[in-house]
Amino acid sequence: MDALLAAFGKIAPYLTQPLVLVGFVLLLFFGIHRTLLKAGIIPPLTARTGGKVVQLLLRYGFVIALVVILSGFGLQLFKTYRETQPPVDVGAIIGQMEARHRQELAQMESHYQGEVGDWKHQAEQAVAALASLRGQPGAPPGIAQALSMLKKGQTKEAAAIFQAVAERNEKDIKKAAAAYRHLGALAFLDDTQEALAAYRRATELEPDNAEGWNQLGHLLRRVGELDEAEAAYRKVKTLGESKNDEPLIAVASGNLGLVYQTRGDLAKAEAMYQKALALDEALGSKEGMANQYGNLGLVYQTRGDLAKAEAMLKNGSDQDTCKK
Repeated sequence: MDALLAAFGKIAPYLTQPLVLVGFVLLLFFGIHRTLLKAGIIPPLTARTGGKVVQLLLRYGFVIALVVILSGFGLQLFKTYRETQPPVDVGAIIGQMEARHRQELAQMESHYQGEVGDWKHQAEQAVAALASLRGQPGAPPGIAQALSMLKKGQTKEAAAIFQAVAERNEKDIKKAAAAYRHLGALAFLDDTQEALAAYRRATELEPDNAEGWNQLGHLLRRVGELDEAEAAYRKVKTLGESKNDEPLIAVASGNLGLVYQTRGDLAKAEAMYQKALALDEALGSKEGMANQYGNLGLVYQTRGDLAKAEAMLKNGSDQDTCKK
């Protein structure tokens, strides 16, 4: 009995699929019609009593009903396949990518503060977006293979899929811009120029998206295009101010400080770090406070004020400890 109930539970979704139900209703209707004809209860249709279309429908009614039923079974099978695909472990994939690029990430941590956390967030979004494409009608081929390669830390196949999605959706600005950001996130560690091109295109398509501008700023700073990097970060700051988004303003201020520090303008760098620190303190952001204390420590160290530098670095270390 239990086995019978279990078997019924498996086939029940197929039997209740709307197209299957419609098919069975049609089958019943055409079956009754044929039975009544054979019994002589109703006369057969002629050119006078019924049009050609009606005659054809009644003649091939069983075939039509079977096609509808099979279509319903096919749709339900497809839906079941999508629902039973194993979930994608985004964290594990990002972990593999981090392991493959351990050296580059360590360099970013020491020279390009803020990049690692921002990249990780964008990369997680890219992997999740790729996983969500599985089984969707019209999805590009090779998604399973791309996810498999991402598990090994290899991004080429996934990047190609996002390129295809972006090009196909150029008229749907938000979808195309998101695809270019995903492409940029995957290329961020492997190919700086490809990532730059992707984020540039994303900001052209969706200029109000702060994440795109922020990542573009990171890449421009990495290649030494400091004027463009400053412009990108100022765009982030403007977007934050327009939405009264204090966390975004804090991020943009800290990044602008990094640009000024790279130029050697320590006074402007210090002012930006102090502004970001004040915002992070008001927000209670331990991570933001740790970053800005560390940045200020480097400014004071460069000036030769080692006592202040030590105090700032200690404060930053304390915030890191609290964060953990």
